[in-house]
Amino acid sequence: MAKQLTNRQHAVLDAIRAWIRERGYPPTIRELGKRLGIKSLRGVTSHLDAIAKKGFLKRESRARSISLSDVLAPFEQALRVPIVGRIRAGSPALAQEEVSGHLVVDGAWVGASSAPEAPQHFALKVRGDSMINAGILDGDYVIVRQQPSAEPNDIVVALLGDEATVKRFVKDGERIQLRPEHPTMEPIVVTPDNAPAILGKVVAVFRKVA
Repeated sequence: MAKQLTNRQHAVLDAIRAWIRERGYPPTIRELGKRLGIKSLRGVTSHLDAIAKKGFLKRESRARSISLSDVLAPFEQALRVPIVGRIRAGSPALAQEEVSGHLVVDGAWVGASSAPEAPQHFALKVRGDSMINAGILDGDYVIVRQQPSAEPNDIVVALLGDEATVKRFVKDGERIQLRPEHPTMEPIVVTPDNAPAILGKVVAVFRKVA
C-alpha cells in the first residue's frame, strides 16, 4: 500500500537517509534541524512524529534513536509519483495540472525507475464506478505511465477536449472505443478525426483501506 507524505516530510526523510548513508548512523534532532534549516527542535520533532505515524521511521527518546522503518525495505527503488488532480471514471472530469501531493511507490511494482531517461509517471484519483469490473474503484489512485499511444485493451487515461477519463482502449475498425468496465454503461465512440489524446497507460492501482 502506498503511503502519502507531504513535500516537507519527504525532505526530512531524504535528509535522514542521506545522513545515514554518509555516516553510517542516524542524526540527532539538532543535527537534522541544522541540515534542514529548521531552528526549532520542536519543529523537527513534529515532522519526525508525523513521518513515524505514517510508518516510515521509528524513534525512541534516547539520542540517535531515529531508524528507518522496515516498510522502506521494499522501497530501495522508491519512486515519488506526483498526484496531478482528480479524474472521473464515468463522465470525464477536468484534468488539472496541479500537483496536490505525492505517492511513494516501489518502482519495481510499476516497472519504473527514477533515472532521468526513464518514462515518467503520474497519479490520478478516480471518482466514479465505471471501471469497477477492472478492479478500479471510486477513490482509488491510478498510477499512469506517460505515453502518447496505446495498444488495444490497454486501460488508459485519455483526454477528450479539456477533460480526462479512465477507460479501456479498444479499436473497432476505423473507430476507437473508450470502453467502461461497467455492465450498464456505454462506450465512448470516436473516429480518427476526433480521436482522443492518450495521456498514458494505467500500470497500477493503489487503494486506501481505512
